[in-house]
Parts: sequence; structure tokens; C-alpha cells
Amino acid sequence: GGAAPPVRLGRGGGGFSLDAVVDRLCRPRADVADEMDRARRASPESFASGKAITAIISQCGRRRQMRIALEVWRWMDTAPGVTKNVFHYNALINVCEKMKDWQQALDLLRQMDREGVVKNEITYSSAISACEKGGNWRIALELLTQMKERKIRPTAIAYNAAISACEKGLNPKMALEIFDEMKREGVRPTVVTFSALISACEKGQQWKLALQVKAY
Repeated sequence: GGAAPPVRLGRGGGGFSLDAVVDRLCRPRADVADEMDRARRASPESFASGKAITAIISQCGRRRQMRIALEVWRWMDTAPGVTKNVFHYNALINVCEKMKDWQQALDLLRQMDREGVVKNEITYSSAISACEKGGNWRIALELLTQMKERKIRPTAIAYNAAISACEKGLNPKMALEIFDEMKREGVRPTVVTFSALISACEKGQQWKLALQVKAY
């Protein structure tokens, strides 16, 4: 099939093309603040709802443009009438995950606490994935614990990221503990769960454990 149609933000024929905006933001020597102001004037409704900014940050992530995403983030601090919400934070933490930047993800979690923005399951899953991709299994597990302490029920995505973090950290026993907890909590394992577990056991040369997982 042909290329996907450009995503448009704003009602009817108004608004702007998301791809066109991000193209301009990513140009060398682009003035990010100026381009964001221009986009906001073109589609005030989608900016007022916050959806436009979330979409722009997410698109920066897909293009691996962390620097641009952070400049958009700084623009939000000074743009009148713009308040950062959980969707904005989740979008930027997701960029951190793609860039394997777990430290920036943790900075954003701390910023959410300071600003009183309530985290949700997606916030934690993305941050755990950022730690997993950045090779920091201990902090991934701390975040999983924090999530439960805050009465946010982890889904398979969060558990899988934590198990994968243990796999990368060569800690098969911890991976199996998380798997057992996942079962106790009634969270259905996925193909990703089992492949990460088996890989963790094989990397740690825990062949008996690998066979137990395969027999589950």
C-alpha cells in the first residue's frame, strides 16, 4: 500500500499536519519555540486539550529525536496556558524508553512528584522499560514495588519489562520471583513473558529452571 496519510490535528479542514510540524522542528537550526507557537496558532483547540503536544512529543520519540522532545518540554514551561499533564509525561518517558535513557525517565518521575501530577500504569510501565533497556534491573524492580505501594496494579507489560530487566542483569532467580508474583496477582503471562524467562534461565545457566518454565 501507499504511505500512511498525514495525521491532522484540529477539526475539519483546519489544524495542521503533525508530520509537517515535526519535520519543521527537526530541521537543522530550527527555532523550536517559534515553530511550536506557530503550530499552536494553527490549531488552538488541539493545543488547549493537550493532545497536540502529546502527539508531537510521541512523534519525536518515533524519530529518535530526544533533543527536540526536550526542547518542546522546555517550551511548555514558558508557553502561557500550557499545563503538563500525565499524558505529556508519559509521552516523554516513552521517548526516554526508546533512547534507553533511564536516568532522564527517573528525573521525570521525580518532577511528577514535585508538580503533583499523578502517575498511572503507563507511566510506570514506560519507566520500567526505560530501565530494562538501559540495563538497570535494580531500579526497574524498585519501580515495580513503588507501583504496587501506590495501589497501581501492574499489567503484563510492566511485569514483562521487569522480567526482561532481570534477564539482562543475569538474575534468573529474581525473574522467576516476579513471574510467581505475576501468577499470584492473576496477571496472564504472554509470549514475551515466557521468552524473557527462558532466556534469563539460559543466560544464568539455570537449565532446570528453564525446563520448569517451558513446562508451565
